Amino acid sequence: MAIKEFTSEGVPTDGTQLTLANEGAASGTAIAIVKGTGASITGTAVPAEVIMGTKSVKIDVASGSYGYLSWPESSLTAAGFRAYLRLEDTATSYSIIGMGNGSGTLAKVILLANGHLYAQDLTGSVTYITPAALTFPGIYAIDLVAQVDTANTNGRIMFAVYDADGDLTGGMNAPFDSTTANTGSAAITSLNVGKFEPTQVDATMIIDNIKRTDTFTLIGPQASSAAYTAVISPTGQLGLNAGQLRTFSAANSTGSPTVYEWTQTAGPAIALSNDDSVTTSYLVPATKANASVTVQLKVGNNSSLSAPVSVTDTIDKHAIWYMKSGTLTPGTFRRQTLGATTVTATNVTTDSVTLNWTGVTGASSYLTGRNGSDSNGNGPYETTDSSSSRSRTFINLLPDTTYTLYCTPKPGGVKKSITITTAALPQTQSWDWSDSNLPWEYSSTSVFTSNWPAGTTIVDLQTGSGSFYDRLRATVIAANKRVVVRLPAGVHSFSSFVVAGTTGGPTYAFGFWHPNLQGLLGQGPDQTFVQMNANSVSQAQLDKMKTMEAGPEGGTINHMGFMRLDGTSASPVLLAGLTFRADDQNILTDGTASTKSYGAFYPDVAPFQGIVLFGGTPGIVQYVRFQAAAHAKLGLPPFEHSNFNTQLSTSIVISHCEMDGRLSPVFDSTRPRRCGRLMANNEISHKVIDSWLHDALYTRYAANDQNRDTFGTYELTRSKLDHFNPSCAGWESCAATINITDCIMEINNPNPSSATGNVFHLSLTPVGANRPNPQGGRLNVTRGVFTSPKYPSVDGYLTIRAIASMHWVTDGYSNTMRIYGSNGQRKTPYVVGAWPASASTLASAGVDPDTHFLVRTT
Repeated sequence: MAIKEFTSEGVPTDGTQLTLANEGAASGTAIAIVKGTGASITGTAVPAEVIMGTKSVKIDVASGSYGYLSWPESSLTAAGFRAYLRLEDTATSYSIIGMGNGSGTLAKVILLANGHLYAQDLTGSVTYITPAALTFPGIYAIDLVAQVDTANTNGRIMFAVYDADGDLTGGMNAPFDSTTANTGSAAITSLNVGKFEPTQVDATMIIDNIKRTDTFTLIGPQASSAAYTAVISPTGQLGLNAGQLRTFSAANSTGSPTVYEWTQTAGPAIALSNDDSVTTSYLVPATKANASVTVQLKVGNNSSLSAPVSVTDTIDKHAIWYMKSGTLTPGTFRRQTLGATTVTATNVTTDSVTLNWTGVTGASSYLTGRNGSDSNGNGPYETTDSSSSRSRTFINLLPDTTYTLYCTPKPGGVKKSITITTAALPQTQSWDWSDSNLPWEYSSTSVFTSNWPAGTTIVDLQTGSGSFYDRLRATVIAANKRVVVRLPAGVHSFSSFVVAGTTGGPTYAFGFWHPNLQGLLGQGPDQTFVQMNANSVSQAQLDKMKTMEAGPEGGTINHMGFMRLDGTSASPVLLAGLTFRADDQNILTDGTASTKSYGAFYPDVAPFQGIVLFGGTPGIVQYVRFQAAAHAKLGLPPFEHSNFNTQLSTSIVISHCEMDGRLSPVFDSTRPRRCGRLMANNEISHKVIDSWLHDALYTRYAANDQNRDTFGTYELTRSKLDHFNPSCAGWESCAATINITDCIMEINNPNPSSATGNVFHLSLTPVGANRPNPQGGRLNVTRGVFTSPKYPSVDGYLTIRAIASMHWVTDGYSNTMRIYGSNGQRKTPYVVGAWPASASTLASAGVDPDTHFLVRTT
């Protein structure tokens, strides 16, 4: 008879019986060990016994079941036997029992459990020993040493684990009710095995008084990988800079894992610290091109790991600062050691540097600082750090500037200093976005969700023969909660503007709206297309539009739009990896005299909004292309429409997107302009990063804070704005902080309507009678390229229109406008009269683009 080794493929998982065919035995069935609570093997008596020897065996016992090991007295040695008991359930207590069986007398069993010693005399009856120190969950070593009467070789000792109620089923003595003296064999008719983990043990089968020894594996129910869920925090970041330290934690993972496995799966090589601990970190490397780093995590125990989860960071090559001279790696500053006390300087971000020093015995504090010639926040600076401090970070450093950083121990210490020099950023930026350098290009679809919050639920669009609208609605309804719907490659079309809400107004309608829809995820902007089909406007909607009055005050709003999306801070709108485009709609043949007086013309394509985020909705929009997802008729209500529209959001982040106002070439190869790029209203935080906004019809990048008392922040970073009308970007009735960093703006709109003489890169204007001119706004422009092909005489200057009566002007340019060039020098405003200013006028005034920016106040 052979000993059968079982693997997981051959063992049932539901606790059912496993019967094996005879393998050389004269009668009966072979011994089998199966997994599952209370699993058993039954059959005719087989002369066999399992001798455990001194090997370790793990036993996993759940509440309401038991497992035990047994061995003949003759196998016990002075070393005794050790078993490992793992308690996972929440039962109130467990008991460990020892049993004496047969005519022999077992004098004593000693158990050492969890560091506590328990001794108990055994006289042949069941005796309970309850180590009070056992807790849940836990793994405990249990040592058993028996003093036995060897005159009778058929005695047995065993142990088992019970839950608090002590209820035994299946018969504890059943395996040993028929022993044969002097042969050392046992007739086993039923073996309750409880739950075993995979462990090899020695086994001796005695058949016809011939002992045959082999090893076999006890196969038990391993902890399922589903018992553990890996969670990485924080989420990935965009635009990391060389030298930054990124730290990730697995502390929020579920299942109480004891094993952590961090690995890098993509990107330039990094060194993960503590890759088997709850936290890991890496230093962002310097890269010659934009790159992504993906870190993967699995959690679990020694026998089972969870499904992997990943987080992806993106590294921005343009955020690296370079040494003007020397051979240092890009992204580092010059290091220098001075005297016995070491002082070093390392960069942290694109505009900051950290001074590091070694401690000096007896110092009560350290005086640290740096020089600088700019009195507006960039130097000089000095402060006192505590005796335990070893570093100080200085921020808002300028490119192409030399700084001396120093540290002096107090009192009476020797001053140590170090000089660093930063270089000017190159004038040719890769964020000169174009059809050959698209911001939404991607090497992996993993970047689409790299900044999404943990726990986002993504479901696939239902398949079937119904319309896209019907299948999308069925998908979100079936989910019964907020979900992002993943779309396959291809074209997905809406064919009507469906009335939303209960007001019944025909123009409060959208191609799609449902509160369960958190967002859409495509296969790529060049793969997945969501479009509004031609002629989707109803007659009732056309009739309503004809009655809409226009004007900056009191003008009605046409709320009809491509899609409406709702969200909260806990569930922001998420859009990634797709293109939104719309075809021309039904012809609107007439309108009110008021609307016509503001420049609307008829007949024309019916107007509608693009993607609309409901008031107060935060959102993350990345790797998305918009191709005239709206149609505008005016640059003011009711038909001032853009591709993407938000208001009063706590956080909007738009990255790696293209917002094109032209009709998709799929619909018209001449690509006529149809709408504006982007509209933001009363925002708390609004960011546009690494994006291209171009070819507007009536509008620009437009922000309007007229209606609410908001004092938020608007940011434009590494983005290009061109072919706008009338200005590249404008803020109306705004008191926000406006940060524009490394952007390209071009006044190059060939549209005849832009020839009014009021075309500028930036516009700061009042609008309406409600909060027309709030106070407190700040404009910060750092580096960038500002061209004016339309007006060669002012080409290269940043041009701004700010009405003379506004606080942007009356509060003083030194307070409201901080403009820095690529050389790090703060520029001076030059107010012009006639526009555009002539080259001779500028030359005679001694101004040039490197030292001045231009302002028109009328």
